[in-house]
Amino acid sequence: MSTPDDISTAGIEPAEEGAAPPVARRRRRDRLGWWLCLLGLIASLAGLTTPVLARAWFAFDMLSHFELHYAIGALAFAIGLVLPVWRFRIALALCLLGVAAIGGWTHWKSDMAMATIRATPTGGDVIRVMTFNTWLRNSDWRSVIAEIEQQDPDIVTLMEFGGEKSPALEALKKRYPYTVECLASRFCHMALFSRFPINNSRVRTSWEGPPVLWALVDTGKVKLNVFGVHTLRAPHYRAQMKQIVALARLVRRTEGPKLVMGDFNATPFSRVLKTFGARSHLDRLTWLPSWPSYIGLPQLAIDHIFVSPGIAADTPEAIGRSAGSDHYPVIMDLRLATPSS
Repeated sequence: MSTPDDISTAGIEPAEEGAAPPVARRRRRDRLGWWLCLLGLIASLAGLTTPVLARAWFAFDMLSHFELHYAIGALAFAIGLVLPVWRFRIALALCLLGVAAIGGWTHWKSDMAMATIRATPTGGDVIRVMTFNTWLRNSDWRSVIAEIEQQDPDIVTLMEFGGEKSPALEALKKRYPYTVECLASRFCHMALFSRFPINNSRVRTSWEGPPVLWALVDTGKVKLNVFGVHTLRAPHYRAQMKQIVALARLVRRTEGPKLVMGDFNATPFSRVLKTFGARSHLDRLTWLPSWPSYIGLPQLAIDHIFVSPGIAADTPEAIGRSAGSDHYPVIMDLRLATPSS
């Protein structure tokens, strides 16, 4: 009769002296995962308060742009806390899925809106507008032209449109005979193209506000003040706010219907963008993420269209193709209020 000592132990390696049993190691990992999820949840909830904190200390405004991401993180880490195993790994996976969902949802909404835009004829009281930061590092001006022709806006503002893209000016002249530009200016690099006559225009660079193009566009129904802008970005948040305040003052003092569009380097959650809307007395029509385009999943809405009361969105906004830029263009149809309406 065999004894316990006779039982074969072949293939079974003895545990190292002092090593924790597998169950203990697993419990330790689970405990660490729980604490990491708790820290992630606390950090995410703290991030959700940054728009409020920015009222007390403006530096928090730089963090307020990521409110959607904080909300995704809070949900993901809260789920991780209640899971029995792999808490932190699953929470991180959910965060990545959330980031992908933001970009995917933006493209889906844009596809739906683009179908409406292409089915809606412009003319009369309806005009199509487009704003596009084409990126100074992007020298593929032909792709930029192709995207403009594809979207076929009546008025388009282009930011970071430097000398490397100057051939586009001549190429677009037939489609857009009226142009205001500052390609040669070191701190401007913008262009405004219009199918409609431009009765007056001005370029402002060396002032307290951001680089701005202004054109008084005669649509045949309305004389429309069109502003193309490009503000500073973080970490120059205080200078950016000064630019926004100066721009709002300029816009507010301009008489007549107004359209302001460009790269504000600020999301709808930020104090910067809320300040511009409040002080300019304009309505923001945009909220879709338009940056970045690197992996095809835009995350932040920083390219915007503002209008004065009486002008309304005739179609939802949409983003187009990046055409080599780190931004996506923003396109929408606007219905203008005529003097008789």
